[in-house]
Amino acid sequence: KDAAGLYSNTSTFNIVVATVNMAPVLVVSGSQTVAEDNPLTLSGISLSDADAGTAVVELTISTLHGNLHFVSSTGLTITAGADNSHSLTVQGTIADINTALAGANLNYTPDANYPNATTAGSDTITVLVNDLGNTGGTQKTDTETIAITRFCVHPSDWFSSKQKIGGTKALHIEKILALEPDLIIANKEENRKEDIDALLK
Repeated sequence: KDAAGLYSNTSTFNIVVATVNMAPVLVVSGSQTVAEDNPLTLSGISLSDADAGTAVVELTISTLHGNLHFVSSTGLTITAGADNSHSLTVQGTIADINTALAGANLNYTPDANYPNATTAGSDTITVLVNDLGNTGGTQKTDTETIAITRFCVHPSDWFSSKQKIGGTKALHIEKILALEPDLIIANKEENRKEDIDALLK
């Protein structure tokens, strides 16, 4: 009983905060184009995981019609597939994997003459990250894809005689306007809106 005539009582109890495994997050680049039988440098791919820290996580990169190659795989362990093949799985820390994905370290080369020597083809690169459940609980994953368009360069004499106006992501606006085309067909999955807007002015 206190001075005011009121009664009080004090108790304590413990609160247990359970660990929740946060899912990893992948960021990939947009659609890409590559010339037949030429390598394409893959950039703009990175991963993060709020609670992985320095724990080992797993990354799988695969494609149906090309080979994938890490110029340097320092800090990574290949656990499935093989470098310079259609699919490979590596394990390493977030930092080591992001280093391997950065710069010009990851290349994609389409299969020779796919689908044939005179026809353009398409491919898809699938990127999957698995946090291996390092902070407890079930394993969490994230998957992203990159669309690839491979354009042919044969017959070589025909190809070399044609004026080049850039690729789908890097149009030569001045060259296109100088040709005074009657019709321009754009693809929202391939072309950038700002480029199309510039052609319509």
